Amino acid sequence: MSQPVEEADNSDPNQNAKEEQFVWPWMAVVANILSGKKLKDDWSEQGYTSVEVHALLNQDGHPSGLAVVEFGKKWDGFFHVMMFMKSFELYAWIATDEDYNAYDLVGEFLRKNGDLKTIADVQREDESVIRRLKTTIDEMDKRAEEMNSEISKVDMIIENFMKGIETMTEKFNEDKKMMQKKIDDHLKAIATEHERAKRLLDDRERGLKARQVLNDFEKRKLDDEKKRMVEMATLDHN
Repeated sequence: MSQPVEEADNSDPNQNAKEEQFVWPWMAVVANILSGKKLKDDWSEQGYTSVEVHALLNQDGHPSGLAVVEFGKKWDGFFHVMMFMKSFELYAWIATDEDYNAYDLVGEFLRKNGDLKTIADVQREDESVIRRLKTTIDEMDKRAEEMNSEISKVDMIIENFMKGIETMTEKFNEDKKMMQKKIDDHLKAIATEHERAKRLLDDRERGLKARQVLNDFEKRKLDDEKKRMVEMATLDHN
């Protein structure tokens, strides 16, 4: 069993302990692989061209049978890693804080190449980008007001020049509308991806619960078999 290592800079004292932490950029751990190149080629053929596969080697330089697959920092990468897990069933899983803090090949690679973030952390970063875009819009609005003020001063003096300014203003407003539309589309895309991520996490939680039930059933079955064998051995001895 992997032993955790101490964290220095990745903990947040205000973070809700119930929030699951994932390795970011989004990564998956794959076990029992023969070739990292074949894994990348197979997955790329399915349209996931941004995938990076890192086959891990033991200390003696031999393949460990483990690989880390990197899916980038965008929300579609989170969706792709979930699809990847479904494709490989029990042989692949999304990298979490447990893997990140493990004292083994996987943990060492994850700490060198990623950070720990919750879904809320990634969402806040996206919201920060949106705030910067909105600030740009506000600055453009201010510039538009300044331009309109200048137009008011000169429109009674040079009529032809006014026509040029009006054309410039129309172009400026068109650009502003286009940027506003991009922001609206970006907000809608983020909302959609957040909802998709929530559904995938819910599916994962249900799958884990189902797996736990199956494990408990198998354990009881094994215990019953052991008990039966002991009873038979006792009868044979008598």
